[in-house]
Amino acid sequence: MLSLDIKTLLFFIALANLFTIIFLLIYVRLYQTFFFKLNLYITGKALQFITLVIFIFKLNHLDNLTMMVSVATLMAGIAIESYCLVTANTGFIRKKFIRLSIVAVFAMVIYAFVVNNIIVRVVFTSIFLSFFYAYVWRELSTRKTSTNMQRIAGWLGFIIAILFLGRAVYPLIFHYKIEIYSQVCVNVFTGIGLFLTATVLPLIYLLIQIELDESTIKSNKKEILKKNKQLKKLNATKDKFFSIISHDLLTPYNSILGFLEIMIHESHEKEYSNIEKYSSVVYQSASQSYYLLNNLLQWSKLQTGHITINPEKFQISPLVDNIYKLLQLNFEEKNIVFVKEMGEECVITADKLMMETIIRNLISNAIKFTPNQGTIALRLSHTSTECLFEISDTGIGIKDEDIHKLFKTGTIHTTKGTNKEEGSGLGLMLCKEFVEKHGGRIWVESKPKKGSSFFFTIKQKASH
Repeated sequence: MLSLDIKTLLFFIALANLFTIIFLLIYVRLYQTFFFKLNLYITGKALQFITLVIFIFKLNHLDNLTMMVSVATLMAGIAIESYCLVTANTGFIRKKFIRLSIVAVFAMVIYAFVVNNIIVRVVFTSIFLSFFYAYVWRELSTRKTSTNMQRIAGWLGFIIAILFLGRAVYPLIFHYKIEIYSQVCVNVFTGIGLFLTATVLPLIYLLIQIELDESTIKSNKKEILKKNKQLKKLNATKDKFFSIISHDLLTPYNSILGFLEIMIHESHEKEYSNIEKYSSVVYQSASQSYYLLNNLLQWSKLQTGHITINPEKFQISPLVDNIYKLLQLNFEEKNIVFVKEMGEECVITADKLMMETIIRNLISNAIKFTPNQGTIALRLSHTSTECLFEISDTGIGIKDEDIHKLFKTGTIHTTKGTNKEEGSGLGLMLCKEFVEKHGGRIWVESKPKKGSSFFFTIKQKASH
């Protein structure tokens, strides 16, 4: 075994600590990273360095006051180092910091009562140092979220804990007859333990921080890619939004303005025979604009996440009757018969405004693709856990290849109606989103030239 006197050994370990402190300070200065946690770790190493310096200069004159001061700085330094190691991948954890600080203060207080006996105080100090590094081992080696480098640090803490524990137990085995500063006690136990804490452990801690920094960079890259996708989606949404405003919303307003101009002209000429017909057209165009604006509003809320469900109990039949009244002119224009098959007292629990939007859009869609003299039916059946709605028509039906496009996320499919009616394509997308927010599902069954049936379910709480 290499023979070193105690002062030389402590000098080399103090030098290693000083080198570690300078290296970490330069790293912080150059990279400006992990600033708080690394500075805290450097503070812990500085306190350990101060302890070693005190021992070097006062080794032959270790009075009680010197021993208490040196142990106080040592316990504080080791407590801070242990805290930094176990919280390397987190922010400041107040509870852990306070607990370790309490242990360090407790050790200092007890030490003041055993400071008169050199054997007892060395055993006592070694046991507490062993506790701190055993704590590091327990925290980092058993935690599922620990990185590989953190697990290495944990097991290194275990080795250091065993060395300090051996430093405490060895004199007890020999019944205090061994020299406490012998080559065996100092070189094997204290020497190796202090060397590992001075050199290897700080290097591993720095590698942990670099590893976490790389992980943060990867996470940030993923977040940036995610944000880019969201931006692309928002840009597509914006383009669709302006397309709807410039075309689908402009068309009915052109119709409204045109017929109003005609009505004003004919009223000046005292010609009132066509006023009722023109008023009907204006009303239909205004209704179309209103429904489209409402869909745009709901759609924009969905895109920005500003829409919430407000469930309430209500009778579904009056709601359907109100929707029929709003769409009555559309039914009459094509001579379409509307059939309602549900109990008058049927009560459901759902967001009333969303339910109105779903049913209105599905009925409007059915009117659009149902020719003159057709039939549209709304049926409702329910159990204790869900309601099943069906809106069927005797319209032109849907091709198999188009059915899969109707509810596909991120796409809006639109087709002209039987009277060349145009739509924005937002209605079905709104229906899908609103149904899913109620825990339900929506689908369609259709055959070309034979009509279509749209189904959707709304989850209900089981009654007891």
